[in-house]
Amino acid sequence: MIIRYLILICSLIGCAGSNSIWEREGWSQYRPDVNEEGLIEHLPLSDGLARIQVVEKWGYVDKYGHLAIYPDFEEAREFSEGLAAVKKDGKWGYINTIGWSIGYFEYDAVKDFINGLGAVRKDSYWGFIDSDGRTVISPELEELGSPNRGQIAFKSYGKWGLIDSNGIIIQPDYDAVQVFYEDLLAVKRDNKWGYVDGEDRIIIEFLFEEVGYFSDGLACVREGDKWGFINRDGVFVILPQFESVLPFRDGLAAVQLQGYWGFVDKFGKFVVKPEYSAVLSFSEGLSAVSKKGLWGFVDKDGWPVIPPQFDAVDSFLGGKARVR
Repeated sequence: MIIRYLILICSLIGCAGSNSIWEREGWSQYRPDVNEEGLIEHLPLSDGLARIQVVEKWGYVDKYGHLAIYPDFEEAREFSEGLAAVKKDGKWGYINTIGWSIGYFEYDAVKDFINGLGAVRKDSYWGFIDSDGRTVISPELEELGSPNRGQIAFKSYGKWGLIDSNGIIIQPDYDAVQVFYEDLLAVKRDNKWGYVDGEDRIIIEFLFEEVGYFSDGLACVREGDKWGFINRDGVFVILPQFESVLPFRDGLAAVQLQGYWGFVDKFGKFVVKPEYSAVLSFSEGLSAVSKKGLWGFVDKDGWPVIPPQFDAVDSFLGGKARVR
C-alpha cells in the first residue's frame, strides 16, 4: 500500500538521523530532555516508545529521545499491544512500532487494541479488526461497552451481546449483559436478570431486579430493595436482608445493614460486626474500614490491626497499602 510505504520511509528518515534531525528540521525546542543516564524524562513509554508533539503534528521517540516515527499525525495515542491509534488527513488508523500502518486510514473513531482486537467506527457504527488489519466484525454495531476481562459488550439492533478475541461469544439477544465470571454471565431480559453459560444456555432464570457477578461460587442479587446471595443453582444461601453488598472475596463479603458495613461468611454469619461507615473488600487478609471519617484496617476476625487514623487508603497489594 502507498500509505504503508510512505510511513515507513518517513520512519527510516527519522531513525537514520535521529540525533541531528531535531536541528536539521529546526525542531530543537521540541527535543525531549534526557537524564544523566541518557534516558528521556517526563514522557511515558509504551512498547518502548513515547508520543511527542512537534509543531502541530505527533510522532514517537524511543527511550533515548531519538526520533523513531516521524511526526506526521494530527493525533496519536500510546501504543497498546504493539499498535498505536493515529489520525492522518482526518481519519484514524493504526501503526506498529516501526511506523508501518495496518490497513488504511479510513475510520471516524477507534479504540486502543485489547486482547488482539481494535474497535473501529465508520459513521455511527462500530466494528472490530485484528492486529493484521483484517475485519473481524464489520462496522454495524450501535454501541460498545468498556473492555473487561478480555470481553466487550456490544449492541446491535437494540440488543446486547458479548465478544472476545475469538469473535462473538454471546449473540445480541438481551437488554443488557455483564461479563463472564466463573463461567457464568449475568444477562437481562424483560427487566429481570438471570445467568447463562458459555453456550448461551439459561442456567439461572430471569428472576432478579439487579445482580452482581459470581465470586467464590456465590453471586449477589437483589429482590425488592434487599440484597442476598445465591449459589450456581440459583438457590439463596444468604437470604435478601441487606441494603447493599459487595461480591465475596477471600471467603467474606461486605454487607450493609441499618446503614453500617460489616462482613459475613458464606453462611451469612457476621465475622466483622456492622459498625463501619464504609469498607473495602478484603485483600491480603486485611480490609480497609472507615469509622468517624478515619480509615484503618481489620483482619478477618474483625481485629483492628491498624486503628482508624488515615484520611484515605487503598487496599493492600504486595504487602503495601497507600494511605493519606
